[in-house]
Amino acid sequence: MRTVIRDGSASGGVSNVRNGIGETWASGPGELKPPTGVVSTARRKELETALFESAGASGSISPLVNLSGVTLGFGKKKIFDGLDLSVAKGERLVVMGMSGSGKSTLLKLIMGTRVPDGGAIRIFGEEITRLDQRALNQLRLRIALVFQYGALISSLTVRENLSLALEELTEKSPDEIEAVVREKLRFVGLPETAVMMPYELSGGMQKRISIARALVMEPELLLFDEPTAGLDPISSHVIDELIVRLNEEMGVTEIMIGHKVENAFRVGTRIAILDEGKIVAEGTPEELRRSSTAVVTQFLASMAAAMPAGARVCEPRSDQRKV
Repeated sequence: MRTVIRDGSASGGVSNVRNGIGETWASGPGELKPPTGVVSTARRKELETALFESAGASGSISPLVNLSGVTLGFGKKKIFDGLDLSVAKGERLVVMGMSGSGKSTLLKLIMGTRVPDGGAIRIFGEEITRLDQRALNQLRLRIALVFQYGALISSLTVRENLSLALEELTEKSPDEIEAVVREKLRFVGLPETAVMMPYELSGGMQKRISIARALVMEPELLLFDEPTAGLDPISSHVIDELIVRLNEEMGVTEIMIGHKVENAFRVGTRIAILDEGKIVAEGTPEELRRSSTAVVTQFLASMAAAMPAGARVCEPRSDQRKV
């Protein structure tokens, strides 16, 4: 039986919500903080429900992304089996899992390009499985996806790659489009690449250009599919720093999928572990480091064992940051 104890007065708001095993979600008036410690998804969901009930109908708590009880299978293979996941505005969530665990499929569900067999998916408060195609396309304008290997159009220049969405989906003038392109290239540190072709760029530069392209429509939610895949440690660090800057300077909510522990700990404000169709554990990087929970320690150990021999987190020198 679940035990939830609420402390605090009606005027002061909920100051403490606690379940039976000491997991706490503390808050003051107008302030909400996540549960401390690594908790199971079921327990965290109970805490979230308690806070929603306590907040009443004020609308003070509203996840940007919320997947509830999602199921999905391909033939006899079960990909998701009651998946629950919420992402708050301004978070940098990293979803980690072994190969074949459904990480990329999760992004497809959020984008609405894959329909679940069951459950609910709410993005910006909209239940996307119930939207018609026109409404879904409008919602997608608020989301951008950075593909695993950049996916730049090889026959177009960098400028043309960034301009394409603005030309097709907005009524901006050529001068306005050029201004946006220049701004985004400056943000990723590559203003001189506008006339270059993708084949003239290094792997790290291509990834940064793909991020710039994702930003031209000013998305509220940015999805990253293995953002440092195929990159050397220095280039990976540069991409990680850029992801953090996007969140901190532009306020973009970010969801990343990956399997590299060092990148996840460097970038994420919260990390969720996906296994056997569900989120089996989640917490801040520090909470995961300190966790003695078997599922967390076993997962981190298995991921570390899968890293190439000698791999480590590298701090790039100042003369190596342009990659």
